[in-house]
Amino acid sequence: MKAFSCSCCILLSLVIFINADGIVEHKALREKCRDETKLTDDDIKMSATISSNLGCYLFCFLKDLQIMNDKGMFDPSVAVNAIEEGLREASKPAIYACSDLVSKNESNGDDCETAWKLISCFKERAPNLYDLMGILQPPM
Repeated sequence: MKAFSCSCCILLSLVIFINADGIVEHKALREKCRDETKLTDDDIKMSATISSNLGCYLFCFLKDLQIMNDKGMFDPSVAVNAIEEGLREASKPAIYACSDLVSKNESNGDDCETAWKLISCFKERAPNLYDLMGILQPPM
């Protein structure tokens, strides 16, 4: 139960962070990453499984938010600091857990796969909050 609560806190924190600058900014980011990866809106909305292009879309999104760098490295301390101050401490355990999980299961230098694994970790730990993150489409 404690792990679930921490997972909910992390995703809620990411939702607040991602929505903090407004939907308009992230709409432009979603469009930029969609165009860079040559995906359509339907490809993104209908993606129950992650294709390599969707992984690259996720990498683009996280990189532009400076949560991942150009080399595909995820820095959990940067992710924590990007979250609203009042929620940072509660978010740390889940952020670091996903970071540890991804680093232990190396992605063979595939930045897109690394991004996919990070987002999949968040989705698995708190599926009810995943749609609120605004990564694949505007928050519901």
